[in-house]
Amino acid sequence: GKPDERKLIRDTRLVDMRFNVMLTHYDMIIRDKTALIKHRWTYIIVDEGHRLKNKDSKLADVLQNMFSCRFRLLLTGTPIQNNLQELHTLVDFVNEDLLGDRQTFRHEFERPILISQDKNATLRERDVGAAVAAKLRRTYAPFFLRREKAEVFRKAPAAGHGAGSGVGPAAAAAA
Repeated sequence: GKPDERKLIRDTRLVDMRFNVMLTHYDMIIRDKTALIKHRWTYIIVDEGHRLKNKDSKLADVLQNMFSCRFRLLLTGTPIQNNLQELHTLVDFVNEDLLGDRQTFRHEFERPILISQDKNATLRERDVGAAVAAKLRRTYAPFFLRREKAEVFRKAPAAGHGAGSGVGPAAAAAA
């Protein structure tokens, strides 16, 4: 809404929490964070959750560190691509420390997976990487619903509307 309408909402409805659901926009979260962070939310549901893949973004910081809530849920239609750090950030948003902090995640998961995908990797490095990727999938699988395009569409989308077919390290770990 307009600034005066948002102020009225902040000064009335947000004060006594006279609502069951609040829908807002990313920009409004940043703009109205002072009023919004005063409450303990039951759920924070973020549509277009892939926008939080950069842990250092202002939005990710505000939602992760300033909002108090019991449950977090990300919705996104964007497939996991090539970046294991982005996977870590998204999983960490909904289940903090499930995969460890960034340094632990790099050491335990990212490094062995990336080494295994190098063209000069030894058979042992490839086996270790595959085992680590499987462990990663098992760890976050209970918190991750992944649907294949065939499950969503009864027929293939028109040409030019499908996702790319490249499979990077994060996609391989998600498979």
